[in-house]
Amino acid sequence: SFAGYVAVKLFGERRGVLLAAATGGLVSSTAVTLANARRAAAGEGSQNLLAAGALLATAVSFVRIAAIIAVLKPSLLAPIAPALLAAALATTAFAFASVYSRSSRKEQQAPMQLRNPFSFWSVALMALSLGVLIVVGRLIYEHFGKAGAISGAAAMGLFDVDAMTISMIRLASSSLESMTVTYAVLAGVAANTLS
Repeated sequence: SFAGYVAVKLFGERRGVLLAAATGGLVSSTAVTLANARRAAAGEGSQNLLAAGALLATAVSFVRIAAIIAVLKPSLLAPIAPALLAAALATTAFAFASVYSRSSRKEQQAPMQLRNPFSFWSVALMALSLGVLIVVGRLIYEHFGKAGAISGAAAMGLFDVDAMTISMIRLASSSLESMTVTYAVLAGVAANTLS
């Protein structure tokens, strides 16, 4: 949040919003998307620019998931990385198309209002959700097996893709086969993108 606040102040609204979104995508693309949606609903800033910011945060989240997998379970990177890379490239292309479209240049916009960039509660909520979703993922797998792991990952992905990914990788390390984990992670990423 602080990096985004500084980016808008230093680089202006267009570059700053995009840089803030990309930086925010390192932590939570969902949080960036919600923040940009709230700004758009309030009439603050360009809707095309805010949508592009959400897309860039999503693209960064695909790369972030690949990095988590590379660190925690490198053997899963080969089957998962091509889908994540393709998704990152597609969302980046849509982001730049949104920013540089003809309608974006003609769009009337109210100035963006910047608020306090520090939020303790969002960090605490993220940490709590990570812990809860790891436990939920384990319980779903224990009760429903492989099918439960995939559908559970999709359900968890609606809320938090990082916690879902870590939960599935932990299952791969203990009891779940690699292809099931691959499908589960991709189902969770797709659900998160949809949400």
